Amino acid sequence: MKIKITNYYETQSTLTFLSEEKALDYEEHTMDLIQSYQPIGIVVLDHLTNPLPIVKQLNDIGVLNIIVALSNEQLYLSEALLDLGITDLIWDAMPRRLVIKVFNNAVNMMFKKFVDHMNIMSVISDANEKIIYANPTFYHETGYDENDVIGNKTNILKSGKHSLMFYNNIKHTLKAGFPWGGMFVNKRKDQSMFKEKSYIFPFDLDGTNYYGKAAFNVTLEENIATENRQALELARIIQQSLLPDEVYEENITIRTRYEPLEHVSGDIYNIYPINEDLYAVFLADVVGHGIGSSLLSTSIIAIANDLVKTYYMPDAFLNRLNNKIMELFKSNELPQTSYFTAIYMIIDLKEHKVHYANCGHPSFYLKDAHGLQSLIKINFFIGMFQNAAFEYNTFSYESDCEIFLHTDGLNEFNKGLEEGDMLTEELTYYYNSHTEKPLIQHLEESIVKANRDKLIDDVTMIQIDLKRS
Repeated sequence: MKIKITNYYETQSTLTFLSEEKALDYEEHTMDLIQSYQPIGIVVLDHLTNPLPIVKQLNDIGVLNIIVALSNEQLYLSEALLDLGITDLIWDAMPRRLVIKVFNNAVNMMFKKFVDHMNIMSVISDANEKIIYANPTFYHETGYDENDVIGNKTNILKSGKHSLMFYNNIKHTLKAGFPWGGMFVNKRKDQSMFKEKSYIFPFDLDGTNYYGKAAFNVTLEENIATENRQALELARIIQQSLLPDEVYEENITIRTRYEPLEHVSGDIYNIYPINEDLYAVFLADVVGHGIGSSLLSTSIIAIANDLVKTYYMPDAFLNRLNNKIMELFKSNELPQTSYFTAIYMIIDLKEHKVHYANCGHPSFYLKDAHGLQSLIKINFFIGMFQNAAFEYNTFSYESDCEIFLHTDGLNEFNKGLEEGDMLTEELTYYYNSHTEKPLIQHLEESIVKANRDKLIDDVTMIQIDLKRS
């Protein structure tokens, strides 16, 4: 792909270039783009209005080298960028030779990190394309040994599957001082063919030019991807096996819907029959989504399952859950962001009361003879403060009523709306329509399924119907 970095050069290059339009939408699209280029490890942010939030995100996902190009008027951003660890800065008045040096330095640092990686074929050749180093993975994948390789040209792997123009394009890119990335079909010593995804970098050492090559065997990469998919599927099965059955009793019905954004979810919930008159309902939402959040949510539900046997009232349960989680984080040096929101309630069918506590979670809805209302009792997030005190509220239900709980993934569908609240509007519509369809089914159809392409977080919904006997 031919790209242009304003005021500097044009080149055939595998460097990622972020335009202003992509930067404005980076949360939804650009991070996926960057992660697909992550083996290359160089990202160029070219004259963005404010590169700071994107630099932070790129650091978080482990991009090896970030080059920030600034206009002369943007040099005031330099100090903030240096604080984020960015040393590769270029600006409009900077001589072209120094711009090129910045890129070469980035490439050199990157290759040094690649060269001894156990699953990557690494090769270094001199300016005449003679191999001076190859790592053990290269020998294992190609079937050659050191005597076959060292001193010979890199075309020892040539398969005859590529045109002269293909190789000339690589040479011209490298001789211009820029890296090249693409797919090769190569030939092993036993004449069998294999595909590799390659990244070749020009660099100099003590004034001598060299080429570094890092290559991934595509078959190996596909096998790893298959193993990862199988592991994710197993994690999905395990996590969903922990979810409780719905409850259908004379005086209480509990329906649930669970929609993970990915294979696995940071949402977790459970329903506990304490005795024939008491039910506990616990809904938690770990920050983030995906495999890391799902592992944490699985640990949380295991601790909760043990605590509720003895401490089922909201204050006692949440106080002990918080301290257990804090101990877990401290002993394992888990990140400070490993906190979560939750709603916990005790439903007393005999006394017709509901005791509830909200720990930073979206408020829940109560529909009874008095109408629809939103109830909330805010406490700290769980996992933020040791020995935090959690309080709860209580309400009595004098007639049949419905309680609706959800995680904040359902609120995310509001993004992009000019005004209004999609959930509140759908709840109002549902109760005015007097349909016999369960509320949770209506919301699943009208919000979740109708807007599946806009889903950006896990969604869990719990509908509790209470009858006054």
